[in-house]
Amino acid sequence: MKLWKRVVEARLRKVVEICEQQYGFMPRKSTTDAIFALRILMEKYRDGQRELHCVFVDLEKAYDRVPREELWYCMRKSGVAEKYVRVVQDMYERSRTVVRCAVSQTEEFKVEVGLHQGSALSPFLFAIVMDQLSEEVRQESPWTMMFADDIVICSESREQLEESLKRWRFAVERRGMKISRSKTEFMCVNEREGNGTVRLQGEEVKKVLEFKYLGSTVQSNGECGKEVKKRVEWSGVERRKVSGVLCDRKISARIKGKVYRTVVRPAMLYGVETVSLRKRQESELEVVELKMLRFSLGVTRLDRIRNEYIRGTAHVGRLGDKIREARLRWFGHVQRMESEYIGRRMLDMELPGRRQRGRPKRRPKRIVRVCWERLADPSVRGVFNSHLRESFNQIPREVGDIESEWTMFSTSIVDAAIRSCGRKVSGAGRGGNPRTQWWTLEVKDTVKLKKESYRAWLAGGTPEAAETYRQAKRTTAVVVSEAKTRVWEELGEAMEKDYQTASRKFWQTVRRLRRGKQLSANTVYGGDGELLVSTGDIVGWWKEYFEDLLNPTDTPSVEEPEARDSEVDSFITQAEVTEVVQQLLGGKASGVDEIRPEYLKSLDVVGLSWLTRLCNIAWRSGTVPLDWVTVVVVPLFKKGDRRVCSNYRGITLLSLPGKVYSRVLERRVRLVLEGSWEFAQPVHMCFVDLEKAFDRVPRGILWEVLWEYGVCGPLLRAVRSLYNWSRSLVHIASCLDLQHALGRFAAECEAAGMRVSTSKSEAMVLNRKKVACTLQVGGEVLPQVEEFKYLRVLFTSEGRMDHEIDRRIVQRQQ
Repeated sequence: MKLWKRVVEARLRKVVEICEQQYGFMPRKSTTDAIFALRILMEKYRDGQRELHCVFVDLEKAYDRVPREELWYCMRKSGVAEKYVRVVQDMYERSRTVVRCAVSQTEEFKVEVGLHQGSALSPFLFAIVMDQLSEEVRQESPWTMMFADDIVICSESREQLEESLKRWRFAVERRGMKISRSKTEFMCVNEREGNGTVRLQGEEVKKVLEFKYLGSTVQSNGECGKEVKKRVEWSGVERRKVSGVLCDRKISARIKGKVYRTVVRPAMLYGVETVSLRKRQESELEVVELKMLRFSLGVTRLDRIRNEYIRGTAHVGRLGDKIREARLRWFGHVQRMESEYIGRRMLDMELPGRRQRGRPKRRPKRIVRVCWERLADPSVRGVFNSHLRESFNQIPREVGDIESEWTMFSTSIVDAAIRSCGRKVSGAGRGGNPRTQWWTLEVKDTVKLKKESYRAWLAGGTPEAAETYRQAKRTTAVVVSEAKTRVWEELGEAMEKDYQTASRKFWQTVRRLRRGKQLSANTVYGGDGELLVSTGDIVGWWKEYFEDLLNPTDTPSVEEPEARDSEVDSFITQAEVTEVVQQLLGGKASGVDEIRPEYLKSLDVVGLSWLTRLCNIAWRSGTVPLDWVTVVVVPLFKKGDRRVCSNYRGITLLSLPGKVYSRVLERRVRLVLEGSWEFAQPVHMCFVDLEKAFDRVPRGILWEVLWEYGVCGPLLRAVRSLYNWSRSLVHIASCLDLQHALGRFAAECEAAGMRVSTSKSEAMVLNRKKVACTLQVGGEVLPQVEEFKYLRVLFTSEGRMDHEIDRRIVQRQQ
């Protein structure tokens, strides 16, 4: 019978589509998905200091209260063929039930309501009923989530939540089912009004500070201390179930370790991938585990046996490593899922609001990254290249298209970095920063005491409590001041002892203190001056702003030059690629391909030959991978109002292999251009500044200029494939009519869609006598200066370098 029910269930799953809000007994869904979504939602609202109201709805005897007529109706409404409806009806109409007690067995009787308990078909039939029952009242995830009969409803407003609960009650109870008033509970995150309640038919729903949702305890304050205690309790329960094996001295330690890993440890690690544990909480779990292992092996702490020996004897790894492994496995699962998956939507969701002061709580999105710093170790670098060599030996000898070749290279190098370096938890505070190093245990306890005295003063309002709070406040100020002074004195003593690195430490500290967080505001002004609040509007306006900035509409159309194939070099050599890779700077951010400069700098001969092969494919085909021309623009705040997009400078993050290819092309272009440049000795010179020069260069004019200088053939095609921007520098060599040349240059710039900045352009006369210079651009006279710093070198009107030499000496002494 069970086999027959599984066959029917498999066929029903092919024709019935269950809503995304149902996570129970659905393929590719589990309790972890629902727990993860709920925890991330609560953390987002906690960090944004916004209220979130949740009601955990429980149905009374859900499986036993489903009316059979309602089941047939829901199956037909879901599109189930009438033949399958009759098959299921036959299973239920002809079934009989008996009760087996300790003394005997009762007679058969018929049950006309509910689903069969223990049946393989019942969970899916119940999911069909819940899908049709909640069709008109459910919201999208995570505002409504169901795991069979466990329902959680979330809302930003208590009134909206109460209205949603009212609609759910009507939808459920009109179909013959009932909401349990005693088990349905209400919880609020970041509650501002302590007496807020939710009512159901006039009855007040029980308000709790913690709730056990799908076996994992969630708390209204976002902490996970209660969940850690529950994991410890459940691991003890499971250990007692197998204590007969773990305590038997005749069973080997290896078998005990297997039983422990199979039975006890899963209970301790349930749902741990969704929880951001602190180091202290992780240590608590490890202490409990070691206590169980010692008990199983028959030793105590008095035996003075090291923890590593105990783990090795039982063949049980460190619990912290298993926790990180579970996090990384879950993180990879979330990242591989489609963009509509609830986990990815929760991680990427941004809420308007202001985060409270202090270091942010650790969240799952911030806990994993590749430990690329380990590539400095020669042994790790050797493992990295061996993994990459294995992938290189598997690629076909025939050259494919550029996209397929790039996919194999990028996937292989990132996978080799992960396998050799591993991942680690990031986002935790790093020691040694004078801004936070003063936060010691003494300071922490003093601040905690001050907060407790403040709460006692608010609760009691007595003069004694007020005096206690004032005294605690004064004590805290003294302790914090002394701690900060002590840290700075220790930094000064360390600099005195190590004078060789003192200067570097000092300026690193100054830059760290002066560096502000380069974050855009949560609200920005749109094009019409309206303040945008929602995430969709803000993202849309940022895209529109940079799209208009990087694609000016006033650039003239220029005919492209005729193509000429006269390039001497027909391929890119490995020596060129190696030289460029060695000049890459470490510590730079990666592009969309997640390839860091440390990966490329660690390549051996095989890896460099693979990168050279990729560059040659792009060189000969005239096309580059899409990742090489896909840039990530990061807006960095300059000055002014943070809510105005024009006060941000867009910094682009490019693909590192694309940078290597572009620098190889740049070297070849320089060799061609150096043969065409001529230098003259100018008497008068003008330093011209172009407004947004890089963003306003018309590409048609760029190709024409390169063609006139002799850049053609594959080299020109390669440069055009990268859409590179060029730098423009004007040297005026005429001593007769600088004004005429400047006017012609300004006119050419206007015709090309560019403009000379009259506020930043300056004029200077090279003469020992003071000679007036009245250069004009568009009717405005350029300011005349006696000195000008050009490319960090100071030029004077007298032509002497005394000031520049003195400035260099002073700078070196400092």
